[in-house]
Amino acid sequence: MNQTPSESRARPDRSYANLGPRVSEDAACVLGAVTSAMRPDRLLLGWLLLFGVLGFGAIWDAVDSERRPAATWCEQTQAGAAAFAEAVVEVDVAAIVPGILDLLIEPTAHAWWHARSFLVIGGLVVAALVALFGAALIRIDVARLVSDRDVSLVPAITHAARTWRRTYGTLIIAPVLALILLFPIIVVGIVAAIPGVSVVLSILWGILLIPAIGAALVVFGWLVSLPILSGAMALEVGDPAENVIRSFVLIRRRPVVFLLLLLLSLVALAVGWLIVSAVVGLTLYLLNAASGFVFSASPTGPLVTWPGLAAVAPADAEPGVWAHSIVAWWFRFAISWAWAWVVAVIMLFSGRTYLVMRRAVERLPLEEIDELEAS
Repeated sequence: MNQTPSESRARPDRSYANLGPRVSEDAACVLGAVTSAMRPDRLLLGWLLLFGVLGFGAIWDAVDSERRPAATWCEQTQAGAAAFAEAVVEVDVAAIVPGILDLLIEPTAHAWWHARSFLVIGGLVVAALVALFGAALIRIDVARLVSDRDVSLVPAITHAARTWRRTYGTLIIAPVLALILLFPIIVVGIVAAIPGVSVVLSILWGILLIPAIGAALVVFGWLVSLPILSGAMALEVGDPAENVIRSFVLIRRRPVVFLLLLLLSLVALAVGWLIVSAVVGLTLYLLNAASGFVFSASPTGPLVTWPGLAAVAPADAEPGVWAHSIVAWWFRFAISWAWAWVVAVIMLFSGRTYLVMRRAVERLPLEEIDELEAS
């Protein structure tokens, strides 16, 4: 049957040639995560994920009260985030890369050398929370993005709980496989402690390069695919190993597109944080001003810096006064929602980047994913 010109324009072109890389459209799709993460359901899931991580960190610091690795990691991450945001605001290109390293690399590297057990166990806990709340968050966003449908929280979390083993496996299978490959080396290291055996083992040491190289390749592929691995975890039905390999192949086939999208995501994260932190900071400032407008003796919350949202106790705050302590708790609660936005937008960046990378490489439309639960 013949189509009118208006009908032809209304129907999207899903031809094979139209499903290649479209950098401007892909960038717009990824950048849309900044505002999408501000929706209440996304913020709630991001807050639940953040609450789980902070709860684990608080318990660990209570046990290891001398080093307090969780608090140290958070402080270093905040300092890196502030340095990166400042570099973006001042358009200081030379400071952007150091800011990214301070934000993404320095806290983890410090934890690896000074609190390795915390980093390993904490990584497993964070992966478990991402497999539950992160997967639900990504699926809610993608359902709205590709089919213009709102998926409610309960079906999304239910689906994430039902597929939790697969999604969790996608996030941790590569480190586990690397550990298995390194296990013979660990055993040899233990045996080498026996007097007289170390000389024989040193002669055969070159053989151990084979599993070490295999472990290095596995970890390298996992680290490269990590920015979009959460998207593959939430949106694909393949087994964990297949999801990791598929994510790495997508990046390998379109490295320039991936790097551009990753850089845009980092800049959008910094700019979005400036906006979100400004709203939260202004809210708390107006709350303080309004509460003391009539009665100067009314309890006031801490002063909040921008853009770091660091709380500074007011000069008239008396230690041990219940009113000031309770108000300070409410201020920290309000600030936590700004960090919940950060968690949510990172998850959405991962899901959306995975979708557009898959379209650019495999020529699959965004709509071609497994069935999403209706609201």
